[in-house]
Amino acid sequence: MHISVIGAGWLGTPLALHLAKHGHTLDVTKRHDGMLNKHIKAHAFDWKLEHSWPNLAFAQQSDVCVLNIPGGRRSQDLSDYTVAIQRLVQHLRDLGCKHLLFISSTSVYGEASGRIIETTEPKPLTASARANLAIEHAVRDIYAAHGTVLRLAGLVGHDRHPVVHLAGKELDDAHSPVNLIHQADVIHAISRIIDTSLWGETLHLCCEKHPTREEYYSACARQRGLAIPTFTQHQQATRWIDASQTLATLGLTLQFPDPMDFCQ
Repeated sequence: MHISVIGAGWLGTPLALHLAKHGHTLDVTKRHDGMLNKHIKAHAFDWKLEHSWPNLAFAQQSDVCVLNIPGGRRSQDLSDYTVAIQRLVQHLRDLGCKHLLFISSTSVYGEASGRIIETTEPKPLTASARANLAIEHAVRDIYAAHGTVLRLAGLVGHDRHPVVHLAGKELDDAHSPVNLIHQADVIHAISRIIDTSLWGETLHLCCEKHPTREEYYSACARQRGLAIPTFTQHQQATRWIDASQTLATLGLTLQFPDPMDFCQ
């Protein structure tokens, strides 16, 4: 298959390398032209720069486009981003990309509490969550049965872990459950979606175990030799992501089912 990864960053780059290793032909986008490796061309694309949009012409031959351009969690106004990515979904469809996989976030569930399954009604709170949900709607409207949404819990990997930034800080909600997913498991899930042609779905991905914030970040800080955070007992609405249906649908066994497996 020919696969285009639109947004070859922290997740998209190893994803592209994994898919190429498994026999697919890849094109990707980055901020600048170049080669991801000797076989994968990176095309310059920035949704803010109109002159870079023609660089997406390679998507004409794509069986699958993986759309993975985050909007930025700290931004308060993502209206331009939302409109641009919705337009991008339509543009990829017009170019002829046959299937679209949009990488979204479990943050769309927002105020929802308790056990969260794939059909739980989204109640986004943040600007980034509202943007993701609006783009999800565009994917369903434009791609319908040829598009799938994959909502990810907090992403971690060997070089990216939230405890690095939380060490020594005072944190809220000691007893709230942790919802995280490892980069390696996300890559395997995306590969499975593509290989099994699982289109027209809304899926989400999260570790199967959910230690509390206090348990988890204290243990991870201790293992890394960092200052242990202090916690308040203030309890907001809490949610834990149950991805058992998605895992069953994909026939996937997580490499890291417990966040404690990747404290280091």
